[in-house]
Amino acid sequence: MECEIARIKATLDEVAATSEASVALAALMRYLGATHPAMPASTLRKIVMEALGPEAQEVMVDIFEDIRDRGQREGRQRGLQEGQHEGRVKALTELLVRRFGSLPRGAKARLRDADEATLSRWTLRVLDATRLEDVFEEPAAEKPRRTARAAPRREPATPKAASPSRAPR
Repeated sequence: MECEIARIKATLDEVAATSEASVALAALMRYLGATHPAMPASTLRKIVMEALGPEAQEVMVDIFEDIRDRGQREGRQRGLQEGQHEGRVKALTELLVRRFGSLPRGAKARLRDADEATLSRWTLRVLDATRLEDVFEEPAAEKPRRTARAAPRREPATPKAASPSRAPR
């Protein structure tokens, strides 16, 4: 980690010497955030402050706000997807219980672990299923039809030449 911090500081010194230091710093910080996800933002900020001083603080605030906002958007999106999944699982569970009675543990686990496409297929199958197993069973894929194969072509047998010892006399 120490070696990586020294390398980052050297890069920051180069960035600070450019005429577009704030633009370069913003790009560098986004790069560092993306390539060093395990490094806490506070460590990156400390490194930048040591290398560039307080004039970098405004740029840093903007960058970290962008990172925070992006994280919040991603978190909201993930939460929304998880909520939709839980809602679909709950609705399907209620339909199955209503139609077939209490569910075995295995069925509950399958519902929890299923992806969205599978839950959607199962939800539609509830309408026609006569048994709980019918909902979860994947229909056997149709086997490709076999067509009659033509017999391999055989070359007509060529008569063997008579050997000299058996030649007619």
